[in-house]
Amino acid sequence: MNARPPSERVREVVAGFLEANDLLPMVDVGYERAADGNEAILLKPRADGAADVVVRTAGHADSYVVYVFVAGEARPIEIAGPINENTDPPFRSADEDLLEVLHLVARGEVFDEIDEAGHVTGTDVPDPRTATGSVEGPERRRWYEPWASTA
Repeated sequence: MNARPPSERVREVVAGFLEANDLLPMVDVGYERAADGNEAILLKPRADGAADVVVRTAGHADSYVVYVFVAGEARPIEIAGPINENTDPPFRSADEDLLEVLHLVARGEVFDEIDEAGHVTGTDVPDPRTATGSVEGPERRRWYEPWASTA
């Protein structure tokens, strides 16, 4: 029995998210294949000031990683699959963790961290499992816009 490649599953999760949240008219979707054969899904919102997303999948059906690049950030959010063991227990499926990130980005819950000189030091999404997010100190953050007013 041939298992489906994880990129097909991730493509379905992303398409289902966009459709379920009525975001298809608000986001341009593109697909690319890297030299290593892995697929990248490009999500470019049409709203000014909204964060774009690149979702890249690497590996095989029994063990893979989904890399989520938000707003051009060079350091991706890494989601292991099929069960994401890169987080604290209880472990969830890679699908659940990917959907959580997509919901945060679509709602505009993405921020640039700004240093004292006014330079962007990184881009992140709040960690919903903590009160303040995955980085310390919300005082120097520049937030992105939602993909849509109903996201």
